[in-house]
Amino acid sequence: MPRLFAIALLASLLFAQSRDETEVPAPFRVSTDLVVAPVTVFDRAGGYVNGIQPEEFHLYDNDKEQNIHVDIAYQPISIVIAIQANSHVESLLPQLQKIGNLITPLVIVDQGEAAILAYDSRIRKLQDFTSDPE
Repeated sequence: MPRLFAIALLASLLFAQSRDETEVPAPFRVSTDLVVAPVTVFDRAGGYVNGIQPEEFHLYDNDKEQNIHVDIAYQPISIVIAIQANSHVESLLPQLQKIGNLITPLVIVDQGEAAILAYDSRIRKLQDFTSDPE
């Protein structure tokens, strides 16, 4: 048994010494004809730009403009708005009625939906998921 242990130890030491720690793995290279690059476009003020056309969009790779094909796809958003509704914030609650004006153009316009919950020591559903901006 000690002889087997010594042989195993010697073999592991020889293997460790034969391995060069400075070896760098060979680079992995792949060629492709299609790269999918999902993007969201914002204007200078930070507003979302909807309906951008292919002639208004340029894609560069290594400073060389690439041919692009634009597929416009909308992923509907489902959002839950959770509102703290206790005595600490009671005076602010009337201002939250304006939140619909913010959500409608960002979520509901593109076939999204929103629901509203209120929470304090319990959770209450104020509005089930809907696409109706009202």
